[in-house]
Amino acid sequence: MKSIGSRDKLQAAAAATGPRRVLLLVFASCFAFATLLTFLYTSSGFASAASSGSRLGSSSSSNAAAGSGAALPLPVFDALVHYASFSNATHRMTDTDIRAISAILRARGPCNLLVFGLGAESPLWLALNHGGRTLYDVPWDVVLIDGPSGWNPNSPGRMPSIFTTAVLARSGATAAKGPTDVLVHDFNFEVEQVVSKEFLCDENRRRLLRRRPGRRGPAGGEPPPQVIETRTLIN
Repeated sequence: MKSIGSRDKLQAAAAATGPRRVLLLVFASCFAFATLLTFLYTSSGFASAASSGSRLGSSSSSNAAAGSGAALPLPVFDALVHYASFSNATHRMTDTDIRAISAILRARGPCNLLVFGLGAESPLWLALNHGGRTLYDVPWDVVLIDGPSGWNPNSPGRMPSIFTTAVLARSGATAAKGPTDVLVHDFNFEVEQVVSKEFLCDENRRRLLRRRPGRRGPAGGEPPPQVIETRTLIN
């Protein structure tokens, strides 16, 4: 009788623990499946990050290689300057202005060139600085300030660009190959002259070119003489 009672108790206990075992098995299976998904996702993330890093590394290497190229041959350089001086763009620099800036790029290039302002001559500066770099995390050898314009009250003028250039020079973020040549175009408004004198300093002035007025300005008026001022900043 005792053996029969013990067997009944064991069967009852087994029947009671059966559903628990099923639930435990289901829980363990779900946990294992979730762990597997997490592992696969993490592995794919690492793989994509590694491939992205390799792509960035190769891109940086190619950029560095592009920035260490040779300068343009002098005949090509002179031809670009020659044909750019005959451009029919509405708001373009004069031949004297283009040749003054090109002379600096010819002497310093290929270099790290920073240009404030986009104009008709922007492709020319990019071409003349063949083999140089135009990144914002490198020290600049030449800075050309050609914008923003200041013809009307809604235009900010070149004051922010002049100030930014002065800060870059003073903080040591310029002059990869010696002093930094700063060229300020359209230097004909009093406020810009004052800002340039204050932040770029008169003792750094090296050259001042004035253009004779020969075109009609905005609203049919005669434009003031444009000026290119070259200053050499030593940080």
